[in-house]
Amino acid sequence: LSVEKAVPEIQTYASYFSGVVTPVSMLVLGIKLAEVPLKKLFTSGRMYYTCLNRLVLFPVLSVALMLLLRTIPALAITENMILGVFISFAMPTAGLASAFSDQYHGDTENAVILTLGTTIVSAAAIPILYWLVQSVLAVL
Repeated sequence: LSVEKAVPEIQTYASYFSGVVTPVSMLVLGIKLAEVPLKKLFTSGRMYYTCLNRLVLFPVLSVALMLLLRTIPALAITENMILGVFISFAMPTAGLASAFSDQYHGDTENAVILTLGTTIVSAAAIPILYWLVQSVLAVL
């Protein structure tokens, strides 16, 4: 007898809770963003460094590693697997970073700047790098 069949309310409450987590984290991010001067978003050297690493360097290195591992026939790495790894590495900083930073009394302002900055830059970086990765895969 499974837990869902024994107590169906558990599954119902879990689905309600999962539907609330993202909006609450975005609400916290918005409240914290309102406290940060917009000028800091564009003048933060740490934000540009994080964007370069998070949105360009790590995805490129992950694709390079996957292409290297692709030479091992026993692993059977496909193009879809490489693209999947690329997409997972190219995502911006999670919105929950600011919520966790706030909860544990960390540098919330910096977390908000990094979250918003990487999200804005990823709107351009992900499609461009995705196109480049597809072009490289087409050649190989």
